[in-house]
Amino acid sequence: MDKAKIVAWLDQWRHNASQVKQTLSIFLTKYVKPVFSFFLPLWTWLAPRYVSLYQKMAYDNGKHVPAKGAGALAVLTAGTILTLYVNLWYILPAFFTFTYDTVAYNLFSYKTEKLYFSSPQWIEDNGGDGDKVLSVFSCETRHCDLDSSTEYRFRDSTYLNAVKWVTKFEPYDPADVAGILLSELNYCSVTAYGVRFKPLDWYPYIYDVECTVIPQTNSPLGKPEESAQPKPVKDAVAPVAAAADVVKS
Repeated sequence: MDKAKIVAWLDQWRHNASQVKQTLSIFLTKYVKPVFSFFLPLWTWLAPRYVSLYQKMAYDNGKHVPAKGAGALAVLTAGTILTLYVNLWYILPAFFTFTYDTVAYNLFSYKTEKLYFSSPQWIEDNGGDGDKVLSVFSCETRHCDLDSSTEYRFRDSTYLNAVKWVTKFEPYDPADVAGILLSELNYCSVTAYGVRFKPLDWYPYIYDVECTVIPQTNSPLGKPEESAQPKPVKDAVAPVAAAADVVKS
């Protein structure tokens, strides 16, 4: 192989290795280090307590009993797994959802213009253990397609439930809000928070609905058409009076 080609290949390899090193450094600094900075103090706090529990369960009068030691390991391991499961699948998601609802509701709520909404449907929530949410689609016109429609959802919210109890002394039920959309086609404005972001499977959530009668229209794309303004009474009576004068003459 030509010496120049070998040198070029080595330079390219060094460049690639440098890029990989830089990427790993960014990943470790931005993601791994914060995780360790959280779990390391937690482990430092937990480790002595695990040792103390093991000693209480596995020792008898200062002497280690193998059978009790095996039982202590089994109990501590099962307790750790159960604690991690409850925290990862229930407590942490509930905490993050509550935080998200609190921030989004108070800072990023918005009210839409009048839109056409479908009737809500119960669907299975892929993010929960069999939980169900209500889904509804909206369009600016009666005729819509995949690009012009937006999916909204109704779901339980611990924060909204707390707000409803404090302000109206009753629970928040998303089905009650969705029940306003009675027909197959509804013409409403909604108050919601959040955005539809497909890569992360995010949805806007509705918590208030105001509906009116669907406007009668023959205009294209189902856009509401202004109703004809009624003529003033005097304009309608004038031709009749003129006709009466002609008959008299």
